[in-house]
Amino acid sequence: MSYFLTEEQQAIRDVARRFTQAEVRPRVMELYGPGSHRFILDMGRRMAELGFLRLPIPEFAGGLQAPRTTLLIVYEELSKECPALALHLMLNGVLPAILLGMPAAKDKWFEKVLAGEATMTGAATDPRGVANFSEWSELAVLDGDNFVLNGTRNYCTGAPYADLIIVFGLYQGTTWAFPLETGTPGFVVREDPKMGLGTTFGAMTLTDVRIARDRCMEMPGWVKDKQMVQANGLSVINTLDISSMALGLAEGVFEKAFDYARERTNAGQPVLSLGAIQAKFAQMKAQIETTRCLLFSIARLLEEGRQDKMLEHIIKPVATEMAVDVARQCMQTFGGAGYCTETGIERYLRDAMGLTIGECTSDMHWSSVASLMGMPGARLGSF
Repeated sequence: MSYFLTEEQQAIRDVARRFTQAEVRPRVMELYGPGSHRFILDMGRRMAELGFLRLPIPEFAGGLQAPRTTLLIVYEELSKECPALALHLMLNGVLPAILLGMPAAKDKWFEKVLAGEATMTGAATDPRGVANFSEWSELAVLDGDNFVLNGTRNYCTGAPYADLIIVFGLYQGTTWAFPLETGTPGFVVREDPKMGLGTTFGAMTLTDVRIARDRCMEMPGWVKDKQMVQANGLSVINTLDISSMALGLAEGVFEKAFDYARERTNAGQPVLSLGAIQAKFAQMKAQIETTRCLLFSIARLLEEGRQDKMLEHIIKPVATEMAVDVARQCMQTFGGAGYCTETGIERYLRDAMGLTIGECTSDMHWSSVASLMGMPGARLGSF
């Protein structure tokens, strides 16, 4: 891939690679024990020190305003060992931009988050779903100069250790963003165990939570007057980000399995000398490189102002399902060792399954592709 990266992008990639190999790899299994929150917070601070959290932030706000490709290669490198850290970077590097429209929250939290001194996340999954915003129940009512919030939000990555959570919900049929500090009266975050991708989800209950109206921000680009505004498959979602994580995950487990197959012997010969194993690794390599070519071609189109949303819907299921397939094949190559949790191989399969679901499931994206292709009776499954 280096043939089209700039020198600056190659340098950033190398920094991310060294950090992942030298600092993340020795500690990554902490993510699956009682110290999981500490691991994420420690690594989050280091990523802030390295400047990763400022990559997507506009220059006028103190960021680096890096091209999308730059951010994708950092996600890719991190995900070779720990996709959960790439998700942390996505949340704490991208979401702070929302604070630019919320002066009170920005003054208190913006620089703290980018410096790794505080963490934030966003809660946008209603019990009724995530891609059907217009079907949500009203979250807010206005009482004088304050909003009063009642409702729940599910499956929030990073919520159990976040300092600030942007809760998205409806007020009079239009989407609003409500910046809530953890510990706010009536705002309860409960840990909800999940299969992979690091720490637990956060499940939130809001009971008569009060917040000043002028601290919140209307976001009519999602839902306006109970109608989906961008129900056309053209809205901005993080398909490329999740796809780059899937690519990195596949590369990481592939490298480990390839080394194992070269070292493990059968009848005095490396397992990798067996034809069936050779074919398996050749096919996985083809899957990885094909995905890489598609992903970064889409990113370049985006950067050149020639965004292709159909391809962005295609890449997400292609990349994440590829990661599941590669992780399963590599785990099987390890045999019993791959099935044991202490080797850290089976976690790749669990993490890969999470990526097929986050930012809309594979089925939802295929439905959107069918709709964008104009198939009869097809309707959008994702944004």
